[in-house]
Formats: sequence, structure tokens, C-alpha cells
Amino acid sequence: PTNPGRTGPSHNGECLDGRWECARSFTGVACNITCPKACFSHGSCYHGVCQCSKGWTGEDCTMEDTCANDCNGRGTCVEGICQCFVGWSGEDCSFPYDASD
Repeated sequence: PTNPGRTGPSHNGECLDGRWECARSFTGVACNITCPKACFSHGSCYHGVCQCSKGWTGEDCTMEDTCANDCNGRGTCVEGICQCFVGWSGEDCSFPYDASD
């Protein structure tokens, strides 16, 4: 890449300051690698894999990463399901239990 502003070989980016800057949802040396469904504008494409923005998950960032009551601060939200910390259970980690039982 030597011509600033020149369109990339795949027409999905342009040359800026001596390197290719790919258009959104394209990546790779020649800006010719895409991500599934362009990450539905809920993330960025990096080497053909969606890096989802906060609040989104899934291969193409289409699944909301929200959980009931945000797991009440007693668990971690993973693809919309609370993974409760030890000592807590329930859909939203609101029920205490004795982990020694």
C-alpha cells in the first residue's frame, strides 16, 4: 500500500498512512475477510471473528447478553443465562443455598 486514499484490492478498504484500513465488517491484509452477517453492527470484525460489543454475544453478535435482574450481582451473565456464584442459585441467582450440603 503506497497510494494514500487508494481503494483496496478488494474494494473494502483504503490505504491510509501506508497501511490498509478496512471498511466496517471487513478484515485481513487485503480487507477481503468478512464476519458472519457483519456482526449485525453489534461488534467489530477481527480476523473473521466477531468481537461483540458489551451487551451482545454469539457468533454474529445477535444474542443479547442480558440476564434476569443482571444476576443480582451474584453471578456472571453468559449468553443470557446466569452462572451463579457458589452459594447462590435460581434464574437470577436470588436464592441462597448452603454449598456444603
